[in-house]
Amino acid sequence: YNIMQKLLSKLSKPSKVASALDWKKFNGSTVLSLNFHQDRVGIAVASHPSTGTPCIELEPLRFSENHIAIDDACLERFSKVIEDYKVCGVVVSWPLQHDTGRMGAACGRVIYALEQLWEKSNGGTDSVLFQKPFCLWDSEHI
Repeated sequence: YNIMQKLLSKLSKPSKVASALDWKKFNGSTVLSLNFHQDRVGIAVASHPSTGTPCIELEPLRFSENHIAIDDACLERFSKVIEDYKVCGVVVSWPLQHDTGRMGAACGRVIYALEQLWEKSNGGTDSVLFQKPFCLWDSEHI
């Protein structure tokens, strides 16, 4: 429960992530998109739409044994992507159920992954991921 409260306090409104990108669009900054699945994390980076640069889908981070397992290699991968692509904000896919719009197992998986990231990064202090504004986003129910 305590970890969840701390994570919630770090969440930003999507407009804050968009604003960070808008102000940094001319220096090549991007937004990082994370999409958690049972066996992998989809990773993509996108520039401000006005630049005309297409979204870049990176190699997913794969988990063994078909379940999310955040480790140091995962944290290092996120840190490298954030540095290499000048990430100024993070959008985490929030997969509400298609038919009802309610939270289901997939949302629980996202919470679990974020909690693991938080714990493995020493309460967010050892990961640049939590030093950027981040938000949850459901693209299906806009």
